[in-house]
Amino acid sequence: ELVTRQVPFEEFNITFSSELENQIIHKNLRPTIPSDISRPFAKLIALCWHADPERRPTFTTIVTVLKDMQPDIAPTLRGSLSYQDLKHQTIESSSNKGGSATNSPVQKLRTSAASTEEPVKSM
Repeated sequence: ELVTRQVPFEEFNITFSSELENQIIHKNLRPTIPSDISRPFAKLIALCWHADPERRPTFTTIVTVLKDMQPDIAPTLRGSLSYQDLKHQTIESSSNKGGSATNSPVQKLRTSAASTEEPVKSM
């Protein structure tokens, strides 16, 4: 979806969401990865879709791999914050119109107890 900017699974013309769910769960249906996607990126996507949730990469691994690929897949992307930046840095509102950093989404993320080490589980 992020790569193609298209609705996932639209290519299959499946009318009922229950049928789509059935094919995803029981027949391992996945969207087609475009041929112009870099091989490492395509491999990461496929690993994230693995039918066995225990074999999917952790979010920490995904972030590490994406950071390693960033110069090749998005060479003009600059100035993005890492998870560690968000965890350890308080970001003030640029307008500072009565808002405080303690109520910002970044501050809430910073204080969140969610772990990034857990594997993704299927629904």
